[in-house]
Amino acid sequence: MAFSGNKYSGTFTPGQVTILQSTYDEVCRILGRCPTTDTNKEQLARAIISMFEQGNTDPKYMAGNIIQAEKYLTK
Repeated sequence: MAFSGNKYSGTFTPGQVTILQSTYDEVCRILGRCPTTDTNKEQLARAIISMFEQGNTDPKYMAGNIIQAEKYLTK
C-alpha cells in the first residue's frame, strides 16, 4: 500500500491517510494496476498528495483528475 507504515505519520492525520489511500486504491482499480507492485506507485502517491494539499478531499474526484492527466501525458 502506498500510504501504509510510518512514512506519512506526523505529516497527515490517520483520517487523511485513509482518504489518500482510498484515492490511490480507486485510481489503481480504474487503471487496472496492482496497488502494491505498480512501477509508478510513488509518482501516483505524490500526485494524490499534491491535489489533497490543494484542498481536494474527494477520492473519486481526485482519481478522475489523475486519470485525465495520465491520458494526456501518454498521448
